[in-house]
Amino acid sequence: MIKNRIVLKPMSEYDLKNVVRLQNRAYKPFFHETVDVFKEKLSRFPKGCWIALCDEIFVSYLFSHPWRHDLPVELNSALGGIPNNSDCLYIHDVAVAIEYQKQGIGGMLFLKAKEITEQLEHKLIAAVSVPDSVHFWHHLGFQSFESDDIKERLLSYGQNCSYMVLNLNEY
Repeated sequence: MIKNRIVLKPMSEYDLKNVVRLQNRAYKPFFHETVDVFKEKLSRFPKGCWIALCDEIFVSYLFSHPWRHDLPVELNSALGGIPNNSDCLYIHDVAVAIEYQKQGIGGMLFLKAKEITEQLEHKLIAAVSVPDSVHFWHHLGFQSFESDDIKERLLSYGQNCSYMVLNLNEY
C-alpha cells in the first residue's frame, strides 16, 4: 500500500490536461468526455474536484457536485447549473491510473467526497457504475437505485451500467 505517498489536492484548470490523459487510458473511448465538459463541472463546483498525486505524479481524479439523487447526469453533458433542490453529492467521475489501482487511492477520494457531502449537510452520495467498477462501489456500501427515469438517463452510458446511491445514515 502506497497510501502514505499520496497527496490529495484541489483540482485546477491546469490539471485538466492530465485528467484527459488519464481518462483516455482508464476508459474505453465510448466513455470519454470532452475537456469542455470537465471544465464546466470544475467551474460549477470546484470544491468537489480533486486530484491525487503519488510522489508528484498525477495518478487519479474526482469530479463531484451537488445534485438530485433521482436524476443521474448524462455522460459527456454539461450541468447547466447546480439544482437549488440538490439532496446529494453526485460523483460524476473518479479514475485511478491502472498501475496505482487497488492501493487505496479510490477510497481516499471517496472519503473526500464523503467529507464534502457532510459539509453540504446531505445524507446521500450517488454515482454511475460503469461495468468494471460495480465491485468498487458495492465495497463502499453503495446500493443500486433504479426507476424508469433513471434507466432512460443511463442510456448515454451504454449497457451494463448501474446507478448507485449510498445513504450516509446507513454507512
